Amino acid sequence: MSYINIITIFVIIYIQFIQSKDYNFLRLGGIPVLSQYNLSIDTATSNTILLNDALQGLVSGDSLYFPNITFSFIGGVYVNNLYNVEIIIDGTLLFTNDRDTWPKDSDGSVKDCITFEDIEQVTFTSNGIGTLNGNGKKWWGAIDFLKHGEDRPMLFRITRSKDIIVENLLFKDSPYWTFFSDKSDGLIVRYSAVDARWDQKDRHTLLDLQAFNTDGFDVTGKNVYMHDLSIWNDDDCISVKDGSEDMLFERISASGLGLVIGSIGQTRVNNITFRDSVLHHTFKGIYMKTRWYDVGPIGETAMISNI
Repeated sequence: MSYINIITIFVIIYIQFIQSKDYNFLRLGGIPVLSQYNLSIDTATSNTILLNDALQGLVSGDSLYFPNITFSFIGGVYVNNLYNVEIIIDGTLLFTNDRDTWPKDSDGSVKDCITFEDIEQVTFTSNGIGTLNGNGKKWWGAIDFLKHGEDRPMLFRITRSKDIIVENLLFKDSPYWTFFSDKSDGLIVRYSAVDARWDQKDRHTLLDLQAFNTDGFDVTGKNVYMHDLSIWNDDDCISVKDGSEDMLFERISASGLGLVIGSIGQTRVNNITFRDSVLHHTFKGIYMKTRWYDVGPIGETAMISNI
């Protein structure tokens, strides 16, 4: 590399550094929650509009910071095409639980809480433990399922991503699937937790299973590394789905239905490893699922070690 090219690279890096901005959600106008038992829909709506605008305005080198207080949202947070940004959550992002005022798609189904699409080199982190609280208990239960089926919002969804880090976060009481990264290429999830409980007792009963479909970490894609995670839910703790390859899961403490490859249809999964993990009071353990209406192989290589 020539001397001129080296100088050019340093100039580009310096320009990006001096142009990058650190945004504080409170200073941008975010309204804190006064009481999580009396959430204002107007406040949650205002915060959601602000968050959508703030996220969509981030450019390479920027960061968005949530201080250690609670902000409420109504769901439908959506952003695409983020590159090289950091989202720091030191407080709590708390979602309302009112289906009637929840944002909906054109077909009438509810929007997910937070969705990121086509993002690259994005880090979601905290200086301590940040919380995304889906406030999901009102969405759970057999009666609600009979009325609405699986029309419930996911808490945290990523679609088509590359080189993503998620760390030091608690995903609490998701209305539906907790964390779903679809079509990942280079995903690290570490030092984080999922907690979706009907109550705080150390067991799973039929009553607890009313929180079904609260999957922990669901993922498709390749080059995924998840480690040092704690999961308590009432469905799949980790689920590796269609077309996945080259994934390692280790040092997982999981209590729910277990660690699963599936459901898998006509695609193939390859080189999936679960190791060095503890499954406390888990219903099934480690298992595989296929969809009965699909025909095709489930995979080639998998390893289970020290479970």
